[in-house]
Amino acid sequence: MKVSDPLLGSRLVLGITSLLLGTISFQAARELIERDLLFASVRWTAVWVVEVFSMVLVLVLFCATWFSWWKWIEGLSEGGLKVMSRLGAFNLLLFFILVAAYSFLILSPVGRYLKDFSIRLVMFWLVVLAGATLWKAFDKHRTWGTVLIASWLCAGMGYKLATFIPDISTYPFTLNWSEASRYYYSSLYFAERIYGIHVLLSPLHPSRYLMQAVPFLISGIPLWFHRFWQVFLWLATSLAVVYLLDKRLSRDTNSTGSYPPALFGRLSRLLFMTWGFLFLFQGPVYYHLLVIPIILFGGFDGDRFWKSLILVGLASAWAGISRINWYPMPGLLAAVLYFLEKDLRIDLARGALRSIRDYLARPVVWVGFGTLIAFLSQAVFILWSGIESKEITSSFMSDLLWDRWLPNATFPLGILPAILLVSAALLLLLWRGLRGLHAVRQLGLAAILFVLFSGGVIVSTKIGGGSNLHNLDAYLVMLWVTSSYVFFSKVQRTGPVVEGTVLPAWGVISFAVCVPVLFVINSGGYNPLPDKGTTEKTLATLSGMVDSSVQAGGEVLFMSERQLVTFNTLPGIPLVDKYEKVYLMEMAMAGNADYLNEYYADIQRRRFALIISDPMRGSIKGREYPFGEENDVWVERVIEPTLEVYQSQVLFKNMGIEVLAPKP
Repeated sequence: MKVSDPLLGSRLVLGITSLLLGTISFQAARELIERDLLFASVRWTAVWVVEVFSMVLVLVLFCATWFSWWKWIEGLSEGGLKVMSRLGAFNLLLFFILVAAYSFLILSPVGRYLKDFSIRLVMFWLVVLAGATLWKAFDKHRTWGTVLIASWLCAGMGYKLATFIPDISTYPFTLNWSEASRYYYSSLYFAERIYGIHVLLSPLHPSRYLMQAVPFLISGIPLWFHRFWQVFLWLATSLAVVYLLDKRLSRDTNSTGSYPPALFGRLSRLLFMTWGFLFLFQGPVYYHLLVIPIILFGGFDGDRFWKSLILVGLASAWAGISRINWYPMPGLLAAVLYFLEKDLRIDLARGALRSIRDYLARPVVWVGFGTLIAFLSQAVFILWSGIESKEITSSFMSDLLWDRWLPNATFPLGILPAILLVSAALLLLLWRGLRGLHAVRQLGLAAILFVLFSGGVIVSTKIGGGSNLHNLDAYLVMLWVTSSYVFFSKVQRTGPVVEGTVLPAWGVISFAVCVPVLFVINSGGYNPLPDKGTTEKTLATLSGMVDSSVQAGGEVLFMSERQLVTFNTLPGIPLVDKYEKVYLMEMAMAGNADYLNEYYADIQRRRFALIISDPMRGSIKGREYPFGEENDVWVERVIEPTLEVYQSQVLFKNMGIEVLAPKP
C-alpha cells in the first residue's frame, strides 16, 4: 500500500497518544473533583498535572509535524536510535522487562487502582511505543509499522502469559466460583481409588475433565500441580493449534497469490502465531475443543478421502464427549479445509471430477459421518458411565436470555456487538479475498460460517452463559482458519489473484491486529487472597467441625470446596457425591424437577449434619446486576429451600465459605 503522506504514521501515533492521555486526564480530573482531592491532595494533584503535561507535550509534537523544525526532531530521534543500536539484543531484553513491569503492576496490589480499561490502555500503549523504539534500535531494517505491530502483539502475548501466573497457587480453597470444582470432576475417573466408592462421571464437559485427570494417574499430586496442569493445557493446546495451522499454510501448494515473500518470513510467521494465540482467547476457545482442529490440521488431506474420513471420525468421537454444539464441528472443519484447498475448476479441467455433485460429495460425507460418530460416541459414553441421558440434555431446558445479545450488566459489550467487533476486519478480508472463487465454494464457506455464527449467538443466550464469547468458539475457529488462508493467499485458484483484491488496506490489518489485544488488556487483575495465618485458622476450624460431625455418624455435604476432600486436605472425610454446586446450579437453571426434588427431600429429612457452601445470603437482584438471573434462580431454587431447614453455624467471610447445620 502506497502512502502519499510520509508523516502519516507519525501523526497517527502522536494523535492516538494525545487522545488517550487526554481521556485519562479528563477522567482523573472528574474523579478527583468528585472526591474533593483536586488541589487538596498534593500527591493526586501532582499525578494529574503529570498527565496533563504529557498530553500537552505530545500535542506539541503532533503540531510540529506540520512545521519545518520537525526535521530537527527527526534528526534527534535518529541519533538516539543509533546510540541505542549499540546495545544490540539488550534492546529486546529491555522491552520484555517493560512488559513484565506492566504485568506486575496490573497483577500486584497496585492493580486495585488500575481496573479502569482506559488507564490500562494508556499504560499498555506507552509500553508498546517504547517497545517499538527498542525493536527498531535492535533491527533498523524493519519499518516502523512492522515494529509497532510486533511490539503490540508481543506485549499482548507477554501480559496474557503473565495472567496465568496467579492461577498456579497453593491456596487450598477455590480461586473463583467454579475453579476448584473442576478438579473434583476430573478426579471422578479415579473415584474408587481416591474416594473408595463408585461415582458417576459428570455429564458436563467429560472430555475437559478427562484431560484434567492426567495428574491423578499418580497418587498424592497436590492441588497446585493440578492448577499448573490446567495452565499447561490452556497454553499447550493454543500454541499447538496455531503452530499446526502456520505449518499447514507455509507448505508448498499450487495456489497462486500476490503477496511478497516477506509475508512468509520468520518474523511474519511468529507474529501470525502470536495473533492466532490471542485471537482464540477472545472466546476463549477451550482447550478440550482445540483437540479437534489439532487432529485435523495434523493430517487432513482433501485428496485422500479415507485417511481424512478416519481423522474426522477420531475428532468426532472426541466431540461426542465434549459439547453437543461441537458434534458437527470436525466434519465442518474438514469441509472448510476442502473448500479452501481444492478448486472445483481445476479438478473439472483435470477430469478428476465429473460434476459439482462429485465435488460436494466428500464434504457432505465428512459432515454426515462425523456428526453420526459424535452421537454414537455420546451414546457409548452414556452407556459406559451410567449417566442418565436427560442429564446430558438438561441444558436444552434452560431459559434463554435474549437481552444478552446487547450490552447488559453481565456482559457490558453484549454478545452481538462483541462478536461483530471481533469479526468485522476478518469478514471484510473474506469478502475481498474470496472473490473469483466458484460460487459453490463461496456458498459453502459462507453457509458454514453463518450456521456456526447463528448457533453460537443463540447458545450464548442460555442462562449461565452470555458473559463472553466462548459459546461462539466453533465460529471463531472457522473464521480464524478461513481468514488466515485468505490473508496468506493460500486459497487454491485457477489463476493469479487480481492485484488488490486480497491484500487489505493497512487500516483493516491494524484493526484485526488490535482487537484481540484489547480483549487481553481488559482481562486479569489483582486477586487478593487471605494471608497464610487466616487460611490455616479457617482450615483448622473447618476440620474440627467436620471431624466432630463425622465421628458422631453424620454426613457432611461439601456443596462447595469439595477439593478439600479430593486432595485429602481434610483427611478421613467420606465423600457425599451428590449436590456439588456447579452441577446443582446447572440442574437449577434447567429446572430439573427430579434432581431438585431429590435434593429437597434430603434437606427436609435433615440428611446432612453439616453443609459446606458458598455464603447462602443472596437476595433477588434481577437483570440489572451481573448474572442477576442466575443469582435469582439459585436463591429461589437452592438458598430459600435450604434455609427453611438449615441455619448458619459459621461464616468465613474472607474465604467465601459458610457452614450450615440443621435447625433444632
